[in-house]
Amino acid sequence: MFRFYPIFQAVLVACLLTIGIVLFSPPAGAAVSGPSDPFQQGLIYFDAGNFEAAYNLFRQAFKADPGNINLNFYLGRAAFETGNYEMALMAFERILIAQPASVRIKLEMARTCYRLGLLDSARQYFEEVLAAAPPPAVRRNIENFLADIDMAQQRQFFSGQISAAIDWDDNVYVAPANDVVDTAIGEVVLQGKGAKPISDWLFNTTGVLNHKYQPPDSPYAWATTAAAYQALYRKESDLDTLYLAVNSGPEMHSKKHVLGVHGLANYLAIDWDRFLGSAGLEMIFGWRFSPGTLLNVSSKYEHKKYYQIDDRDSNNFNLKAESIFLYGANRIGVAAAGEIEDAEDGVYSYKQGGALINYERILPYDLMVFGYYEYRYRVFDDNQPLFDKKDGIICIMPVRGCPRQSGGRPISAKR
Repeated sequence: MFRFYPIFQAVLVACLLTIGIVLFSPPAGAAVSGPSDPFQQGLIYFDAGNFEAAYNLFRQAFKADPGNINLNFYLGRAAFETGNYEMALMAFERILIAQPASVRIKLEMARTCYRLGLLDSARQYFEEVLAAAPPPAVRRNIENFLADIDMAQQRQFFSGQISAAIDWDDNVYVAPANDVVDTAIGEVVLQGKGAKPISDWLFNTTGVLNHKYQPPDSPYAWATTAAAYQALYRKESDLDTLYLAVNSGPEMHSKKHVLGVHGLANYLAIDWDRFLGSAGLEMIFGWRFSPGTLLNVSSKYEHKKYYQIDDRDSNNFNLKAESIFLYGANRIGVAAAGEIEDAEDGVYSYKQGGALINYERILPYDLMVFGYYEYRYRVFDDNQPLFDKKDGIICIMPVRGCPRQSGGRPISAKR
């Protein structure tokens, strides 16, 4: 006798499984749900400004469809926005091979080459876009790019300024308050123009011209500065002054540092007779700690030749340090300096130290207000004839100079 129960049970289970598959399977032709298309999802991120996420999705989609022009375009745009300029350039180049006349792609190529520093290629693509007569707004942007390229490729740089002023000086010869002075041999009565204060008007002009030659993409440059100053007195024409100076030499620039070695020469004439000539060497070092904090250090050697006072020929050594702080429209400078002049006659040899603080503020309409305070102290090496002690001169600025001989005009001085 045969038993059919186990067989019937197995057949029943198979039938139930078949019915379940049929009932819960999607209809013929329907797509099975899965992950969304990375390109479409990348477009959503791109339109939302999430370029990093869009770039990653476009790269994923590119692996499956590298010949898709639309995908390459958005891959290049997202790469550009995230700073991956090399990837952007390759994406745009693939499109340009397929569509060599595409003005939009040439524009993207130009912008990308500009960011990569390929300025010649950027200029070529920008000019090709201009030749296609783009809309006015696009043309203006391209012209701005071309101007920046011209500036970046410039080798010669010129700048300068010219100023003129009228001054009134109440003591042009720096005469003492009293024409009777005490000396080692007793009281002496001064004679001549330096005996009593004499006032006069003077017209002065100053001109400065700066030039720098620096090849593109080079840290090395050659810098030159030339300056001229002339003062013409209304009555006391024997004080008419002409001063000429030139400073030139190589420099090395980086993003935060400047190092230079300059040769220098100066010429001074008083009453149209040469009074002083000098030549020397200067070393400068600049360091930008931050966009608003600068440090400048300079040291200078200068040999001076006095044509009218032979014993005053000298060697001069100068060291100066200056810090500059920028806060918006404000500029604050703090400086300290030391100087030694070793003359043939010790009467003219001196040591000097000083400090300065100045403030500048930019006002609307390109106006500027500024002020400064300077302190100097100078001590001479030997005694002056007729005096029984060395001179020490203190100058409180603003001041045009504190020289020992006539011609200087200290605002406040004491011995």
